[in-house]
Amino acid sequence: MNNLMLVLGCGILESKRRAKYALTLASAEPNIPIILTGGLSRKIPFLQSYPEMTEARYMQSVLEKAGISNPIYPEEKANNTAQNLLFSRKLIESTRGLQSVREIRIVDGLFHMGRTRYLAEIILGDYSLKELPVPMLLNRSSLLEKCIGFTMESLSGTLEIIARKKNERALENWRRQGYRSKDFEGVRMFYNRQE
Repeated sequence: MNNLMLVLGCGILESKRRAKYALTLASAEPNIPIILTGGLSRKIPFLQSYPEMTEARYMQSVLEKAGISNPIYPEEKANNTAQNLLFSRKLIESTRGLQSVREIRIVDGLFHMGRTRYLAEIILGDYSLKELPVPMLLNRSSLLEKCIGFTMESLSGTLEIIARKKNERALENWRRQGYRSKDFEGVRMFYNRQE
């Protein structure tokens, strides 16, 4: 096995959209293992009798309900993008069937992919990385999910532009002090590998 799909969670409803997109992609590769990452635990809106569960477990339930046959590995501790990638890496390295992975295909929101790309190059840079952004208007989604997805992506895009500008200024200051980009303290606190 050389390829793996990594689906990043983002709240319950957006995670459902991402799981549905992963389902579409996995139908072409029924043996590709899938890591579902997201530890934020919330009640599902409009279904108060439904048990509270993490984003990873909820995405797993969406995939299993659709009858997917791919091996699924939920990662339920991550609370942000860096942790999604870091804890997924640790899962890959510690799981016998995943240690031969060479390419990681990352499923994430369209506008969020910029931040994910930056962190993935640092945390997962020794793997071949492929980006699979979720289309804003995913065909398998209901009208409510499409509206939520469009709103989330638009808001995320605006916030990403602001955050990217701030991070670029901080990184540039870091470089001016003579440090390497890989040692940037915002990333170092999540993942500190020996080179």
